[in-house]
Amino acid sequence: MIAFEGFSAALDFPPAKGSLQEPSPAGWVYILFWVADGRPVPLYVGETGERTLAKRLDWYEKGYLTTPTDFHVCEAIKHLRSKKHSVVLRFKPTQDKKSRKTEERTIIRELLCSGVWLLNCLPRYACPKIGEIDEAGLKGLEGAERNAVQRFCEMVTEYQKQVLRAQNTRAQDDNS
Repeated sequence: MIAFEGFSAALDFPPAKGSLQEPSPAGWVYILFWVADGRPVPLYVGETGERTLAKRLDWYEKGYLTTPTDFHVCEAIKHLRSKKHSVVLRFKPTQDKKSRKTEERTIIRELLCSGVWLLNCLPRYACPKIGEIDEAGLKGLEGAERNAVQRFCEMVTEYQKQVLRAQNTRAQDDNS
């Protein structure tokens, strides 16, 4: 697992007003985690050029269907919370757009290669343009995407339970 050097301490999501180090002249890299048995598990890695991180995170709370990533993150947070999991945030300012994008990709790759399932990997839907889809079609898209995110979260939480059980078994075997 990567060390997350230079990242803030974990803050509850959404962070309380005034708890973020802002503004950053070049943007941010951030990681949302869900908490399993007191352990933070990465859920989503992101970056933004927004000077204020709070502005970017606000979109995850709103989760508009017209912004597929924001909708997926919002629905994942809602679902995990409905299952009594906390969601926390760690972040750090970046130097420039290139380093921000590179760091985001590096973190995603390192987490995936260490066995962590990230919401970043769940394919996003193509957002329909205004007039291309009627109200019933929008409701159907919203329901299908919500269902996909919830199924992803169930898969991830079940996988994490298996990982924790295996770690506990190994620890007990080591103590025997």
